[in-house]
Amino acid sequence: MSRYLDSEGPWLEAGEAVSAWHVLTAANQLRERPGDIVARLEQLGHSLADDVRLPEFVSSRDLLLLRGPNDDDHEPELTVVGETVPMGHVLWCATELECPPAVVREMLALLGHLLPSGASVPERVLSDDLLMLSAELDWRAPWLPVDEPVPLGHILRVAARLGRPPVEVAAQLVGFGHRLPEGVVLPAEVHPDDLWVLSKRLDGQPPWLEPGRPAGIWHVLAAAQEVGEPPEETAERLAELGHPLPPGMVAAHGAEYFDLVEIDTGPSPDRPLTLADVLRMAGSRHSPADTARRLQDLGFTLAGDVVYE
Repeated sequence: MSRYLDSEGPWLEAGEAVSAWHVLTAANQLRERPGDIVARLEQLGHSLADDVRLPEFVSSRDLLLLRGPNDDDHEPELTVVGETVPMGHVLWCATELECPPAVVREMLALLGHLLPSGASVPERVLSDDLLMLSAELDWRAPWLPVDEPVPLGHILRVAARLGRPPVEVAAQLVGFGHRLPEGVVLPAEVHPDDLWVLSKRLDGQPPWLEPGRPAGIWHVLAAAQEVGEPPEETAERLAELGHPLPPGMVAAHGAEYFDLVEIDTGPSPDRPLTLADVLRMAGSRHSPADTARRLQDLGFTLAGDVVYE
């Protein structure tokens, strides 16, 4: 009845269907047949998920198919009823079980888990495929999620790593069942600073700016300072990559004119700035009057009747 099979809450909801992972993992822990676990769960008001065909006995192969790597660094892969299978997981399992990816696909289908619609399974596993499907580019889980568009930063990072055009990498990811951000324009090649400015932490690695969302003004200023170019050039490049500044914002001054301790610690442009905001951004290096004027140049509005001199 424990959702994570650890004898503790959270518990299965009343009448909730259970996944193949739940049944097979419980059977393995209790040294019982999967059918006996299903029978007991039915007595408790639960049923096996539709389209699941359980084996008569638990095997290490089936546990690997559903769990993925068995270590403390990874959560089990396919625990949710009907969860879609990432292609990276299919290829990893094929490598571990030394069988064609198509065989893995069929075994997972029997256990109630399908690939994304339209995904094309390769005949064999290539190292480059595992790398591009890995969120950290380390040939292993966590894999790119199938329910989210692939961030442009990931596509460009793979292209730079493999020495391939971004459009080629993107096409292969689409073939594997992933989707691109809506309206994304892929550059012909990877600019040396692209990965840095697309990274939320400005280190050229994930997490990336979220697809389809504007770049925050403070991210733009910090990114420009990091790569050593004028803020307006960084803003222009991010706009080309699908991350324009919010309406009304202008990269008119560099980060050095504000007391910006960390990325995205500046005030939000969604509200007028208070005196406290201005004083915080001025810090001890700049006068409040100069800071207020520069904030207005960026597109911020000031609250109240405070006169900055």
